Amino acid sequence: MESVEELCDYIGLIDKSNLILEGKLDDIKRRFRSNTFLVGVQTDQPSEVEAQLRAHFDVFEADFKLLNEGLKLHVSLRNGSTANDLLSYLTSHGEVQHFVELIPDANDIFIQAVNQNS
Repeated sequence: MESVEELCDYIGLIDKSNLILEGKLDDIKRRFRSNTFLVGVQTDQPSEVEAQLRAHFDVFEADFKLLNEGLKLHVSLRNGSTANDLLSYLTSHGEVQHFVELIPDANDIFIQAVNQNS
């Protein structure tokens, strides 16, 4: 599916001879976005910051490289929360070193679409 993303702007996904999804790849990715972020923050109070994040977001440990050791988390927004809410909280409690939205790739989207149609 990687080559599909590199070559195509418009896709159609077929499962068992049924067209289950079609459109511009960017539009489809927006539709399937999970509002999930990889976050790295340098803070003097990592336990407190993580606990407060857990009160407002779905938080899991993450493993990625940072130049400085810091709090590394996988954060999913809850209903009504925005990326700006998360970023605002992080910047008020430390230095943000990493903030990346996890965008689903075409393979992930295909699997989700097939499961939704089953």
